[in-house]
Amino acid sequence: MSRRWLTSAAYLVVILFFGLSVLGVVGRASAPPGAVRASEAASTPPYVYALYRLFPRPRVTGFYENDASTPGGTGSYASFVAHARSLNVLSPLWYAIGPTGEVARDRSQPLVIRKAKAAGVALMPLVTNLGSNMLTSPGPRAAAVRSLVRIASHPGYRGVIIDFELLPPSARPGLTALVDEVYYRLHATGRRLGVAVFPKVGVPGTLPLAYDYRNLGRHADEVVLMAYDAHYDGGPPGPVAPFPWVKANLLYALRFIPRSRVYLGLGFYGYDWSDPTGGSAVTLSMPEAYARARANGVPVLWDAASGEGHYRYAGHVVWFETPHSLAEKASMARRYAVGGVAIWRLGFEAPGTWDTVMRALATGRPPTLPRGAAETAAGGGVVAGGAGA
Repeated sequence: MSRRWLTSAAYLVVILFFGLSVLGVVGRASAPPGAVRASEAASTPPYVYALYRLFPRPRVTGFYENDASTPGGTGSYASFVAHARSLNVLSPLWYAIGPTGEVARDRSQPLVIRKAKAAGVALMPLVTNLGSNMLTSPGPRAAAVRSLVRIASHPGYRGVIIDFELLPPSARPGLTALVDEVYYRLHATGRRLGVAVFPKVGVPGTLPLAYDYRNLGRHADEVVLMAYDAHYDGGPPGPVAPFPWVKANLLYALRFIPRSRVYLGLGFYGYDWSDPTGGSAVTLSMPEAYARARANGVPVLWDAASGEGHYRYAGHVVWFETPHSLAEKASMARRYAVGGVAIWRLGFEAPGTWDTVMRALATGRPPTLPRGAAETAAGGGVVAGGAGA
């Protein structure tokens, strides 16, 4: 009896310490968004990071594009095969729902379905939208529900992830109702539902208004917070996913969505703006961003305020995620004990990115800046990971 009591007491102490550590981090999170990373690392006792290893790491969802759908690119297949062991869910961009609620696009690939099954990776295809009529009109919405349930019922699928974007505020009730009905119908057959949502903090305009965080969080197993594109194609140059902005949006989402259902989006990419004042930009994978810097003989600089890589060449401005910047966000996901991370997308990563991100997810420890970066980061200019990282 005494041994059993001691064992129970030991577990209680571990849980108590972990809970206090998480609460401590959450308490500090109410500070201004700029007070991040270095201060958190310095004020967190080493034993806290050891305790994280006693609990499951956040799950990993990887978004996938077919090779043929990325002209001039490599697609996601090779990356999936190489990193399948790190994935819990593969979400290929295969389906779209049209204005009438019927399936307007099906790019599913039997080879990928077989590979996912062989690797033990759950398959939850990403379903996008063509317009918003299927949400604002009852008939098309009912058809969309049937289409989503039919897609998810494929014997090789674990469920689906709904990625309906660029919606007007008037679509909010319809999106909530659709997710609600699909969720219950899928759960009746043992399947899962995910939904991707726009961030709401520091996002201008009405685009985020269609997402009812509280109700979507009740009726989705995974709520993917697309915490990227703070700066985007068509706008002024700047960091794609600045750390303070990502953190502020994560904390906002956690006010409404159960922690275990939040999946923090990580963007393995960047943008090249041809005009330093803004406008049209080209999406770059991480290897493309490093290669463009090398080709133009310029160093990749580390911006301490945003925690991202950037450089300029021939009138262009480039901002992009580096392995280091992604690891900072992954470690934050671990420290806030969210359900997982969702990576856009497989095949965009630079060498070493997966190892760096998975280590951060396992430990919750913010990575150390590359040697030399900490010395001049305040000045905004050091090589972070190097142009060949």
